Amino acid sequence: MHGIMYQPKVGDVLDTLDTPAMIVDLALMDENIASLMKRFQARNIQVRPHLKTVKSSELALRLLAAGAIGGCVAKVSEAEVMVEGGVEDLLITTEIVGKPKLARLVALLQNHPLIKVVVDSVAGAQALNQAMGEAALQANVLLDLNVGRIAVV
Repeated sequence: MHGIMYQPKVGDVLDTLDTPAMIVDLALMDENIASLMKRFQARNIQVRPHLKTVKSSELALRLLAAGAIGGCVAKVSEAEVMVEGGVEDLLITTEIVGKPKLARLVALLQNHPLIKVVVDSVAGAQALNQAMGEAALQANVLLDLNVGRIAVV
């Protein structure tokens, strides 16, 4: 098995798991997710959980099935993993900097147009705009504004 990454799957027999291993009671987790989503939906609150906590497209899909409107990831690489697992509506929460990462974003957006990105600088917005223009693509962009200090009176 040299060179092959160990990847246990949901439903694997306990005796076959290597340690350490996270073991989750899926029925209980699904109940907890349903209860949480019911509380948000009762207040008309849309939920877009950050998927860095679950690090699993299988669990992300369970959150979506329960009512989440999409997911958040911090990096392009995390978005690549999630879309490979079937999660399409993602928000990349960290500004994408540098031509290699912008090229990867362009490749993602060509097949996954529901991906949204954040920009927090003029330079980042200009670089994103140039990459999108060269690829003849459009991106859904959210602006991260730093309004400075807020005085509390």
